Amino acid sequence: MRIALGAAVRLGSRLPDDVVSALLRHADRRVRADACRLVNSALEAAVVLVDLLDDLDADVAIAAACALGRLGRPEGKSMLIHRLQTAPSAEVIDAVVALADADCVVLLARIARRRPALAAVAQHALEQIDHPLAAKAVATLPPTSARLQNNE
Repeated sequence: MRIALGAAVRLGSRLPDDVVSALLRHADRRVRADACRLVNSALEAAVVLVDLLDDLDADVAIAAACALGRLGRPEGKSMLIHRLQTAPSAEVIDAVVALADADCVVLLARIARRRPALAAVAQHALEQIDHPLAAKAVATLPPTSARLQNNE
């Protein structure tokens, strides 16, 4: 189950909502975390995702916050912001786009400038955000290739 679900995540597969909802309640924490990554929509899944924000496994809680963010649901936003500050990842950056406010824009711009491995992802996220500060932040960033060369 874990291997198949992990492959589905890596391939960006879409599973039926009822299957994903059932997997969100699985006993194995890795299955729950990957099921969060496969949520596309469905109100039932959102209710379970909110519950998973309190999961004892941090990876599951972060995956749930990311899924909620991708759905445009604010329940996991504070967890996503904390993660941007402490341990940003491409998954978290992508998840915060739909919820981004001025604070998120500032954090993403900071990541784009200071974290070469995430610079392109952060810049792409900023380009997708419909906020006046996002456009200003993108305009102040050097091209991604220049940032990568300067930080190597």
